[in-house]
Amino acid sequence: MRKWMAVLAAMALLPGIAAARPADPRGQKEYDTLLRENVAGPATDCVMPSGISGTRVIAGKGIVYRVGARSYLNVPSVGADRLDDSDILVTDIRGGQLCRGDAVRLVDRNSGIPSGFVRLDRFVRLDRVR
Repeated sequence: MRKWMAVLAAMALLPGIAAARPADPRGQKEYDTLLRENVAGPATDCVMPSGISGTRVIAGKGIVYRVGARSYLNVPSVGADRLDDSDILVTDIRGGQLCRGDAVRLVDRNSGIPSGFVRLDRFVRLDRVR
């Protein structure tokens, strides 16, 4: 039994060891547009998951969380280059909030195969430019 657990643990680490994906020009364009159309507000360490009404992955850059009428940009401290806009985000929430330092697993939408993980950083509020 222990042998199988060791094998499964090693397999879980493989996606994180694999080479990072090449830069995605679509992600850079979307990221630049996001920054041009918004002004960064104060950053926070956590957001309430019950208030999240949507997420958007910006390939190779970050995750935008829609919380009520506001948006928050999170540029992961680990693995941001692994983000792909076809990834499914699998988040295990501990303590009732989604916080800086939490891990988000990435699963390929087409194959269902895990493709790595990211570690969240601070959530930067985005205010629309008027």
